[in-house]
Amino acid sequence: MNADEPQTDREWLMRIDSKVDQLLICQQDHETRIRNVEGRQLRWIGRDGIIVASISSIIACAGIAVSYWR
Repeated sequence: MNADEPQTDREWLMRIDSKVDQLLICQQDHETRIRNVEGRQLRWIGRDGIIVASISSIIACAGIAVSYWR
């Protein structure tokens, strides 16, 4: 055994607790990053929906105008 390794149950529990705390910090960091990416993706989807709706409206209006012009 190394001198750095915990010897008692209490030392082991304290070491495990510190590792769990580090894992919780990493999890929160990942959740924050994922939340930002999801928010950005939703904005892109909304923007793309507006673009598609605008283009289809322009094409529909152009089709109506051409049909009345004939």
